[in-house]
Amino acid sequence: MRILFRPFDIQKWFALGFCAWLAYLGEGGSSNVGNRFGRDDFPGTLDRALNWIRDHLVLIVVLTLVLFALGILLTWVSSRGKFLFLDGVVNNRAAVVEPWARFATLGNSLFGFRFVLAVIGFATFAGLAVLIVRDLLRVVGPIGFGDILALGLWVVAFSPLLIVLLVIGLILEDLVVPIMWLRQVSVLIAWREALAFVSANLWIFVLYAMVKVLLAITIALIACVATCVTCCVAALPYIGVVLLLPLYVFRRSYSLEFLAQFGPDYAALAPSPAGDLPR
Repeated sequence: MRILFRPFDIQKWFALGFCAWLAYLGEGGSSNVGNRFGRDDFPGTLDRALNWIRDHLVLIVVLTLVLFALGILLTWVSSRGKFLFLDGVVNNRAAVVEPWARFATLGNSLFGFRFVLAVIGFATFAGLAVLIVRDLLRVVGPIGFGDILALGLWVVAFSPLLIVLLVIGLILEDLVVPIMWLRQVSVLIAWREALAFVSANLWIFVLYAMVKVLLAITIALIACVATCVTCCVAALPYIGVVLLLPLYVFRRSYSLEFLAQFGPDYAALAPSPAGDLPR
């Protein structure tokens, strides 16, 4: 990977890693495997959980709002960071201070769209949680199979919305952000071009999305292995991104190379073989 290894520059590595960390701030996740949870333990555990929710409802609401506010802050920072990282990958360079100021307008435009999208998603899934808790609180006596099935139907009902949000996220990350950077336009103008691109290349984009799913699974598995091998060092904020920077660069470069093959209008998105090139 010429961006990172031709030539290898440790200062550039850490600076580009910082840009990648900003770009994906708040988007990472981890999974923990708890103790064995048997079927017979479910009713009692659920009853205790419901009692705890009743007793701490105000605290839950306050913590939810605090976490939402923190998420908004991280979204604002990462919106700017996405352009820093993209600029670094395309131009094969690592800079933070100058592009942070230069991409203020684009970052704020992207943040506005992501904020509205976050509010819609938060309100939707918070509504789902309220409906589920409401139904659980109405249950008298042991939880039966019918109760669990009814709650499962709520989740199934919201599955199409989840898929729509995932598709919007894919288009936003892989098409809209590069178009904004390339054309220096607002998020809504870039969305119009991105939707026209998807419409004109629908089946190609569907295949691209399927490949992206496979890549996401592969990258997640590699990250999990790296986390285990490094005794969870790779899970630390920023340090983990620096250690796994080739994965982040590949993830960003893949969508840029995909767009660059669609003629001269997108050719400038192809990562440059040399650093510090003007754009």
